[in-house]
Amino acid sequence: MIKEAQTMAIVTRDEVKLYLQISTTTFDSLIDALIPQAEGLFLQVRGIDFFTFTGDITNTSNEITDIDEFTYVKAGKIIEDLKGGLRELITLVEEEDDKITIENAATYSSDDAELTIYPYGSQLVASKIVGYFLSKSSANGLKQESIGTYDYTKFDNKTGLPTDIVAMIEQFQRGYC
Repeated sequence: MIKEAQTMAIVTRDEVKLYLQISTTTFDSLIDALIPQAEGLFLQVRGIDFFTFTGDITNTSNEITDIDEFTYVKAGKIIEDLKGGLRELITLVEEEDDKITIENAATYSSDDAELTIYPYGSQLVASKIVGYFLSKSSANGLKQESIGTYDYTKFDNKTGLPTDIVAMIEQFQRGYC
């Protein structure tokens, strides 16, 4: 899956629409505008930057070689090269051979590409943030939590996000899970 550089972020529009079960294009522009905001709020709550490192990408290969740091590089995570437009799932990590394998072959070559690792599950949480801002309840300020038949939502004072979303982000504060 190769994406255009403009869409690169913690989550893509297609991923948001998949997680939120949105099948129309009605909200595409709004989703695109909300994704960077969701990533910013995710990072604000998390308090830890995403892990970045360098590696060499070869056209038509599904291997990234000459990795400079393996500390947080794990199979099952999303790897991204913002400048080149690569966004792929890591399928295999071979530290002894100084390479990782990605799901699909790259369509370009780059030496010392700056690569970012997103923690496993962060795409779902970012989608929930986008979904929260898409929902009518956030747009009109309603708060929702059930106490008997009465509903309201608790919000985090620093971000304005519901506490359940903040709690999901906080699980990523332990490191690059």
